[in-house]
Amino acid sequence: MKEKLNNLLSNIIDRASDDFSGIGLIVWNGRHVLPIFPMRTATGIRANETTAENLTRISTLQSDFHDGFHVLAPDLALVKVAQYFSPPIVHGISINRDRGFGGRYLAALFGSVVSGVEFTAIATPSLGIAIFQHGQEIYFKGL
Repeated sequence: MKEKLNNLLSNIIDRASDDFSGIGLIVWNGRHVLPIFPMRTATGIRANETTAENLTRISTLQSDFHDGFHVLAPDLALVKVAQYFSPPIVHGISINRDRGFGGRYLAALFGSVVSGVEFTAIATPSLGIAIFQHGQEIYFKGL
């Protein structure tokens, strides 16, 4: 799964325009309620587009759906977009403070321990790609 997430995020970055806003993803098994809240009333998902195409299109500063996290099923099908993700803080978790990070990074790290979350991942123009599982960064590639 880590490789599939990395391939998806790399594909999005490769397709991204100059106004790429970054992206946060939650791979959710559907068995537990996530601490999310929709930021938009429309879905933003186009059925005729692949997951990578949908996510590339909405991950620009011009899109109303660029903010928040996007929820994927275990097969990486797009389930929800533009969700405010509010996982609880996990004290004692290991954080690499040698490189810069922000709120999206911490939400993904903390959120990777939430019941029902299989993985979280982010890609940002300044940091690169990071994938998390069980409260640990399991993959990182700088841009």
